[in-house]
Amino acid sequence: MYNTLRGQKVLSNLRKNGLRQCLLSDPYAVFYLCGRWIFPGERFLALIIKEDDTPVLVLNELFRFEEEIGVRKVYYKDGQELTALLRPLLNENEALGVDKNLPAR
Repeated sequence: MYNTLRGQKVLSNLRKNGLRQCLLSDPYAVFYLCGRWIFPGERFLALIIKEDDTPVLVLNELFRFEEEIGVRKVYYKDGQELTALLRPLLNENEALGVDKNLPAR
């Protein structure tokens, strides 16, 4: 289940750096905040956290699960353009914090 206290701590640290949204791609960070292990291999995985909004977990449909963990789940298919999927989930007028593990392949 999404740990609201930990999420608020992340948002507090973001605010100190002038940010209001972030994209976390590290499976360990996702587990830390959501309590769910997801190892996507080379497939994209992201947890999007924004102020005053429900966190969004973006993951490949191969890792679909029905369990409610306190976040909105958005699934994508192999070959789907991820930028088009992510664009409406992010505020384009705000800077985006990104964790150090997001690969650019």
